[in-house]
Amino acid sequence: MPNTPKRLMLVLAGMFIVLLGLAIALWVHQHGRGVLSAMEPDQASMSWITLAIWLALGLLAAVWLWLRQFSKNAALIHKLYGAIEQSESAIMIVDLKSRIEYANAGLCRQTGYSREELSGRPWWDFRSGETLPVEVAEITARVKAGLSWEGQVSNIRKNGQEYPARAVVSPVRGVDGRMAGFIAVFTDISESLRKERELREAKEQAETADNAKGRFLATMSHEVRTPLNGIVGFTSLLLETALTPEQREYVQTIRTSGEALIHLTGDILDFSRFESGRLQLDAAPCDLRANIEDALDLFANRAAENGVQLLHWVDPDVPAQLMVDGGRLRQIVINLVGNAVKFTASGEIEVLVRVLTGKSVSVAPFDDVAHGQLVAEFVDGGLTLEFSVRDTGIGIASADCQKLFRPFTQLDSSSVRRYGGAGLGLAISRQLVRLMGGDIRVESEVGHGSTFTFTVRARPASAAVGELPDGRLAGRRIALIVQHAGLRGEIGHLLRLAGAKVLDYTLDNLPGSGWDLTVVDCDAATQEKLVAGSVTLHRLPERMLGLVAINLSSSERQALRRHFHMLINRPVHHHTFLDLLAKAADGLTSRTRPPLPTVANGLRVLVAEDEPVLQRLLVSTLTTLGCSCQSVADGRVCLEVAAIGGWDLILMDLHMPELDGLTAIKQIRAGEAGAQIRDIWITVITADHREEMREMALAAGVNDFLFKPVNLAFLEEALRRHMAAKKTKRRDESKETCAEL
Repeated sequence: MPNTPKRLMLVLAGMFIVLLGLAIALWVHQHGRGVLSAMEPDQASMSWITLAIWLALGLLAAVWLWLRQFSKNAALIHKLYGAIEQSESAIMIVDLKSRIEYANAGLCRQTGYSREELSGRPWWDFRSGETLPVEVAEITARVKAGLSWEGQVSNIRKNGQEYPARAVVSPVRGVDGRMAGFIAVFTDISESLRKERELREAKEQAETADNAKGRFLATMSHEVRTPLNGIVGFTSLLLETALTPEQREYVQTIRTSGEALIHLTGDILDFSRFESGRLQLDAAPCDLRANIEDALDLFANRAAENGVQLLHWVDPDVPAQLMVDGGRLRQIVINLVGNAVKFTASGEIEVLVRVLTGKSVSVAPFDDVAHGQLVAEFVDGGLTLEFSVRDTGIGIASADCQKLFRPFTQLDSSSVRRYGGAGLGLAISRQLVRLMGGDIRVESEVGHGSTFTFTVRARPASAAVGELPDGRLAGRRIALIVQHAGLRGEIGHLLRLAGAKVLDYTLDNLPGSGWDLTVVDCDAATQEKLVAGSVTLHRLPERMLGLVAINLSSSERQALRRHFHMLINRPVHHHTFLDLLAKAADGLTSRTRPPLPTVANGLRVLVAEDEPVLQRLLVSTLTTLGCSCQSVADGRVCLEVAAIGGWDLILMDLHMPELDGLTAIKQIRAGEAGAQIRDIWITVITADHREEMREMALAAGVNDFLFKPVNLAFLEEALRRHMAAKKTKRRDESKETCAEL
């Protein structure tokens, strides 16, 4: 019982007072007779009265102290009893024979029994069949050993209804420390289990709905991309034909609109993958420089129309090959450069890449703690690359910078009407950057452009430190006639890195000697002077190279060709540019795009595509590359035609009637279409960008993978990969034959 030591102390104090009075009385009786006899009778009488009063006071004090403590204990017991009775939990006290000594009102409400019906019954009488006897024995043994037990049991009410309960059984010890019984507390968890079940079912339904949404978006993406690919592909071919200026403007508008729709469907599908957490990175060796140049090429035409220069620079210490998801990295650069082109009416857009200095680099250089400092050292050989995309566009207010990374967010309604876009590109870019172990930020000022900076983590794919010049331009004197300061700085830096001596001139003061080659940027003013004849270079054309906008018409190019050995499109591809300069310096003739001799030798391609528009587009493009083609509309016919033999390559769509592409590929690899084509090279071409679809295709035996829309350059690279693999296979077979001999 609570406060027992205190109660005992008070009782002992009262008893002490009584004993003290008795002791005084006895002393007086034994030793004070002489004193009392000498006293007057009245005085003796008063002494005995005084002693009696002391005895009475001591006795009353002891009784009062005891009653006071007893009332406190009674109040405490009453309070505890009230708390137990009013508790929503079911509480019982059980004796050592497991019989119920006490049951509170909560237990009566929970079980439906009255207190009289519960008293004296074994506590396990209220378990259901789900609580096995062995479990009851385990609980009893544990608490008798002086240990508490907690767990879930299944009980049964008076009306026969079973219900789950959370039970806590604890031993109760007496004053002497021996086991006196047990106390058990039961909590009905039927409602919590019901809510848990509802949450689980809701989660399963949400996951099912999410999967259905993913499949729907993938299907719709494929169905939408298929006609759009045809529109974009054939408008691109149409732009290569003779058109009036008005017709060319109309066709260009159609192509731009189609490309915007393709980009939008891809963004929506990617955003859906991020929401469901299914987007994963696929790290593979990647040429970062080519990756960035390919991304810039997509916007070369639009930038040229606005007179915007596209510049880029990758520091030499960036490895030539990196283990990174090149497709996703390219997507980030495309999103950022696309935004820059959209909001930049004049000036320049520049992409810079560097390795953060030293081995110690920040995981997230833009977090609140690091503030861009070097805070962590990586020991796995990884690098942190920093990318920046700078433009001279309209700029953004500082307060609006963070809003840019929210999904479906535009800064105001006028930007939606004027510039378009769904507001997904930057949100997706931030998610991709964080998946790659970095972060992204923006610095901007209204009217002064913007700079987006992001970091990614990557590992070198080889021991090569960076792209090293081959030395063919070492010591060459190269004159630059470039008015744009940014472009002049980029080309000059590139040439100096290659070992050349750079000389800056204008079109009017180029001397007649003292240089080996001259690079002229044919901007609008320079082009006008050269075509009009107001300025004559009167130099050897084989030593003159011109840089031109990619959207320059055929007639304008023809007017410039008499002045130059070759015309090179902007933005400049650094490796190709240096190679062309080196060949020109050696007196060699060269073309901007080398021929494709292996493809031009009549590569035989079987095209399996069910969409008629894309069939014609693929056949036209492959024919342009020098291939001989035949097209089929479904997988079953593809197997029949392939079985005839004579094919070098199959270009296979994955979604076709009768027999889908995956099944057709599996049957080819299983030899069902004939042993002679079992190992034929198969390149998949599909609008289904899901990673799981790519994995299934590779598992089925696909050799190469192309995503729609596919243009001439993509197909050309795919054919090159096929011919390179074929050449390697022949060389290996030749080595095996020699080894056998």
